[in-house]
Amino acid sequence: MKRTIMFGILVPLTLLVLGCHPGSSPKKRGTAITEAEWEKNVLRDPGPVLVDFGATWCPPCRELEPIIARLESDYKVVRVDVDENEELATRMRISNIPAIFIFVDGKVAKSFVGLKSESTLRNELAQLSRK
Repeated sequence: MKRTIMFGILVPLTLLVLGCHPGSSPKKRGTAITEAEWEKNVLRDPGPVLVDFGATWCPPCRELEPIIARLESDYKVVRVDVDENEELATRMRISNIPAIFIFVDGKVAKSFVGLKSESTLRNELAQLSRK
């Protein structure tokens, strides 16, 4: 019980201090996916499609960037800047970033919040590719 309370308080507090809560910074990224692109590139794609919700001002998002870039050579990856796409982030219920979703046939098959290893993401994508 004590761990649950500590985890429930410390993790959000840490993310807030790190500045990884959407809307906590006015900085914006120029490359934004539009609603039309979302529909075409994510919801209508059989997948798997890895969707990376993040922002340029978020340190864990920047740390995740090279991992996402390496995955891009083998899998379809879509990047969504939460500052440029607030409506989409709200619809996907993004409360902390980085947030990673893997879509298959237009539906969320797996989701992660926070920094994840390349092997974790690669293994999940490989498993979902076989289904």
